[in-house]
Amino acid sequence: MYTTQVNEVGNSVRMELEGLKRGLEFLLRNNSTIAQIVTDRHTSIRAFLKREHPAVLHLFDCWHVAKGIKKKLLAASKCRGLEELAKWSQATVNHLYWCAMSSDGHPEQILPKWTSLGNHVINVHEHESRIFPHCAHGDLSGDERLWLNEGSDAHRKLREVVCAPSLVKDVPQLSTKKQTYSCEAFHSLINQFAPKTYHYSHGGMQARVAIASMHYNENNGRTQATTATGKQRFAIRFRKSQSGEASLTAIKEPPTYGYIRSLLECTLHMCTEYKTYKEAFEATKGPAPPPPTTAGRDRPSLDVLCAMQRTRFNK
Repeated sequence: MYTTQVNEVGNSVRMELEGLKRGLEFLLRNNSTIAQIVTDRHTSIRAFLKREHPAVLHLFDCWHVAKGIKKKLLAASKCRGLEELAKWSQATVNHLYWCAMSSDGHPEQILPKWTSLGNHVINVHEHESRIFPHCAHGDLSGDERLWLNEGSDAHRKLREVVCAPSLVKDVPQLSTKKQTYSCEAFHSLINQFAPKTYHYSHGGMQARVAIASMHYNENNGRTQATTATGKQRFAIRFRKSQSGEASLTAIKEPPTYGYIRSLLECTLHMCTEYKTYKEAFEATKGPAPPPPTTAGRDRPSLDVLCAMQRTRFNK
């Protein structure tokens, strides 16, 4: 397990790349074979993997790509004449996921399926692509969904978003199997053990991330809870990320905390192994931590700061 501090790499933008570098170095040092990596569309990570690990297949997480597309469509829908795009935003996201998941083993199919959306939204389901000549859904005769008018402002804007050069370049690299939701869940769990509203020392942060890692490893594979009759349990959630729309969430079995016993046993062992805390600390301390993020800054006097303080409100 590694933690990266912002002043080790210069700025927060570089922290994600540095974390990836350290993780890869650890795996390769332990003779692991890396076939593919799934990340977001971080440009620095893309360039690093292409330059340093050309044999590793680099794929993109669908959720990160879909989030950017939906954000652009919803922003455009607030303009006059483009209001219809709001009704197509979620369908566009669903289509992106379908393009990836239905193309497992055939990544060359992803882009033709994706660009076919430009025809589908105007109720045209035959395409010029040899790989994907027609939509995979059944007959939509009599379907009352809100089709766009061909050549309208809304249609042109949707095609502009769907066929953006950067997106067309990246869509073929969508991961058809693995996604990064487990990594996102782990980062969310870290926030419970180490809330960002509090300051921690370097050692304290490492300890909290270590405990979060143990909790995640023990509870990652929890099964879905069932009722007394064996029926799977679900709950309704109103997600902020989906504009308050209701969605179904599986209720998992309660988490377990078996790792706490291991920590207590380790603590008791340390107490019997070493007579004092100082001895235990010296025997188990790791490399020196990086300097604090405020290191090297001059500490002004309180009087100087009070004299410099300004407010735009009357007291």
